[in-house]
Amino acid sequence: MEEERSIDSNNFNSDESQERKDPLSQIKHDLEGWREVLLPLNKLLNWEKSVYPGIIVGSTTFIFMLIWYFQPSVLTTFSLIGLTLSLVDFLVPLVGPTVLGRSKWTGVQEKQYEQICIRILNFRYHVCEFTNSAITLKNERPKIVS
Repeated sequence: MEEERSIDSNNFNSDESQERKDPLSQIKHDLEGWREVLLPLNKLLNWEKSVYPGIIVGSTTFIFMLIWYFQPSVLTTFSLIGLTLSLVDFLVPLVGPTVLGRSKWTGVQEKQYEQICIRILNFRYHVCEFTNSAITLKNERPKIVS
């Protein structure tokens, strides 16, 4: 029995168990293909240049104008959104490193990437806490929620 425990502790899955314990390293690993795209996207969402709000408003207006012009049904709209998200999820890890260059990755960019991952983890934590609070409120005071 002792020998089995020592063999299991030296198993190749020790890295996986380490990543499961540390959510930051897990999310950094999961978003590895997206890291070249996340940095410019973060700069865009933080409005680091004065033209970024205009880009956001213009792209949002363009998307809503397309929906207004074509007037797709709800099912078609959700289908197109799902198709677009699937294509982006598939193509970004393949094309991102080629277009943006993986060899140019520096320590400063790694720190920014880590900050983005921390923000994503904080968002995930707040969503989980809100969901748990709503469930607790519904169980404790059902007349208030319904």
